[in-house]
Amino acid sequence: MDKINILLHEAEKDIEVGCYNKAVSACYFAVRMQIEVLANKLGSNIPRRGDKLINILKNLGKDDLAKHSLYLYERRKDADYGHESLNKDTALACLSISRRLV
Repeated sequence: MDKINILLHEAEKDIEVGCYNKAVSACYFAVRMQIEVLANKLGSNIPRRGDKLINILKNLGKDDLAKHSLYLYERRKDADYGHESLNKDTALACLSISRRLV
């Protein structure tokens, strides 16, 4: 199992045990890794900031993919830096989006 699928599997398990913040972070990083794979294939530099990385999708005309990736990026920031914990519905939505994107 590759790292992307491992992250998605871990997100699923985290949701089952109520670790919603961890699940959302794992979902984001799975998608980030997939975008990095694409960037490498295109010979692009990989920016450190997630929003800059997502711009690669926008520059390819993949606005819908970029929009969903940016949603995951924002939820990951909420999970890691926000004062409130994320809930199950948000974690499930992120898992669904990330499965579609990878």
